[in-house]
Amino acid sequence: MVDDVILDNGEIPYLHIEKNERRRIKNPQSQRNVPLHAEVLRLNLAAYVEAIKVLGYKPLFPDLYSPSSASPLGDRFYKEFKPILISVHATEEGLGLMGCGIC
Repeated sequence: MVDDVILDNGEIPYLHIEKNERRRIKNPQSQRNVPLHAEVLRLNLAAYVEAIKVLGYKPLFPDLYSPSSASPLGDRFYKEFKPILISVHATEEGLGLMGCGIC
């Protein structure tokens, strides 16, 4: 959600993970703050968040929401991303961040 991206509360911007209208958490320890990687910030996530907020969206990635389905948001991403993986002969196992130059 747009409101989960915290950019102005200290030196380190982060995602605030907690139960909300679209997400549940399994236990109290699941509520946490996850620092944003410097590369995401360099790619101007802040401007994107502000633009989405100005447009009135609550979800950070509104295109992943399917009003005709009750499936999780990640399912929509997977359905759209899987053909791209296949077209470049990539495997899901090879998608980890280690060795990608970002870490």
